[in-house]
Amino acid sequence: MASTAAFTETASGPGSHDHPLRWILTGSADPSAGAGVPAAIATLYARDTGTAGTLWIKAGAADTDWKLITQAV
Repeated sequence: MASTAAFTETASGPGSHDHPLRWILTGSADPSAGAGVPAAIATLYARDTGTAGTLWIKAGAADTDWKLITQAV
């Protein structure tokens, strides 16, 4: 299942450089495995494994550079 963006916003005003704010993505794939999931650094990824939920944060530039924050069982 491909990841999908739950929402995004665009910042504007002094110091914002009119860049998109971070995204919250959802999906069932491990974002750090295989080719990874492309996203901006600091993006959150909520993963539904079917038996547990996990929350990840994008920690670096590589599509596989995701760190597990928490897991619910």
